[in-house]
Amino acid sequence: MREIGRRRHGRANAATALLAAAALFTSIGVTIDARQGAAPAMAASAPDGVAAIVPVTPARVLDTREPLGVPDAVPLGPEGVVELDVVGRGGVPSTGVGGVVLNVTIVSPTAPTFITVWPSGQPRPTASSLNALPGEVFANLVVAKVGDGGRVSLYNYAGDAHLVADVTGWIPAASELTTVTPARLLDTRDGTGGHLGPVGEDRSVELDVTGVGGVPDDGVTAVLLNVTVTEPTAPSYVTTWPTGEPMPTASSLNMVAGQTIPNLVLAPVGAGGEVSLYNYAGDAHLIADVVGYLLAPAGTTAPTIADETVAIGNEQIVSIDGAPDDDETIELALTADADVEIGSILVAEPGPDAPSGLLRRVTSITPGPDGTLVVSAERARLADAVPAGSFAFTAPLSGAEGRLTQSQPMGTTAYNDSLGCGTAARLTSSVDGGIDPSIDVMFDWDASGLHAARIVAGLDVTLNLRAAATLAVSCTANA
Repeated sequence: MREIGRRRHGRANAATALLAAAALFTSIGVTIDARQGAAPAMAASAPDGVAAIVPVTPARVLDTREPLGVPDAVPLGPEGVVELDVVGRGGVPSTGVGGVVLNVTIVSPTAPTFITVWPSGQPRPTASSLNALPGEVFANLVVAKVGDGGRVSLYNYAGDAHLVADVTGWIPAASELTTVTPARLLDTRDGTGGHLGPVGEDRSVELDVTGVGGVPDDGVTAVLLNVTVTEPTAPSYVTTWPTGEPMPTASSLNMVAGQTIPNLVLAPVGAGGEVSLYNYAGDAHLIADVVGYLLAPAGTTAPTIADETVAIGNEQIVSIDGAPDDDETIELALTADADVEIGSILVAEPGPDAPSGLLRRVTSITPGPDGTLVVSAERARLADAVPAGSFAFTAPLSGAEGRLTQSQPMGTTAYNDSLGCGTAARLTSSVDGGIDPSIDVMFDWDASGLHAARIVAGLDVTLNLRAAATLAVSCTANA
């Protein structure tokens, strides 16, 4: 982890990888709009209809004042532990539960303290779920892995304190959101995470979040962090965001001078498996405990983005001299804020100057008029910009519906010696329904080439047949 100043230009992210992929697919004769069906393949969604988190109507499962969830109505004492049953209660099923979402509240502690929530039956981690000062009533959202017997444990560090917990959701065991025993990844007070000392004003740190604390090395799109700020010297806020992308205008938690305050943060993972944390004002110590991670959807591998890959917006392209889709070197005029250097691989979504997008490697840069950059760029390969990845999606196309009605007359006449009878019948039939076309696309590649590609068009035809018959009989007496 390293400390940096505020980042104003970013490298490419997973969405950019899809755009680069779109440029490759165009070159082999397949046109895919990465802004439509392809993009959701990189979003967080559970496989086969399994939700990442199942919300429930909030239900109280613990209140040491009542008592509820404990045998006696007494506060939790110093270093006291409550083992709380969480499965089969408050809308949480009895089986198939990997974790629960709890709103945990501490009420009127008698000393400065912190609460740790972790799966029962496992060693208590060095992590905090919420912090409080004497007399405070303070709450924080907690995602907790379920432990032995369908329980979670709650620990109080110091003094006496009442605890309240409301369940607001649960995480299926088959969900792509995996809960872990809380693990401390960052503590600037003791150097955990590679940074020792408070984070200064308008400064940020970059934190490794994959391959540590129970989080896998690959395939992780986001991590759940309980981020705590302590000992701030001024009113400030902390922002977390994926490393390598522009810092957003957003805050993950806010504080005043001297306050210790946590918040649960879902942080997308950026370049190098890192997330960045920024402090706006004053000096402040930062602490981060990982409590879970989110995997890429089934059939999708989070792309490996090359360090030299740079995303540029269409607003940064002043002009293009040459055909962007040809193999020949082209010349681009870019605005001065384009974060490029020789060797950079430029990727851009389709736009007015490059209808199929850009996938180009910079070979030279010279100053241009009006502060622009004149960039020569040769054609690049997807394997250079995005060394490995895969995605799959199914997208509906425009459907059609209609109705066909047919009426067919049929007639017979029968006679006997004294009575002549004729019958007239008519069968009316109608067919209505719809045709719903769709396309199923899958690509998988790495540095050695395109391993698999599937493009399948399908038709889902629904027909309804209705038939009605009428019969008329007339008889005439014969003299």
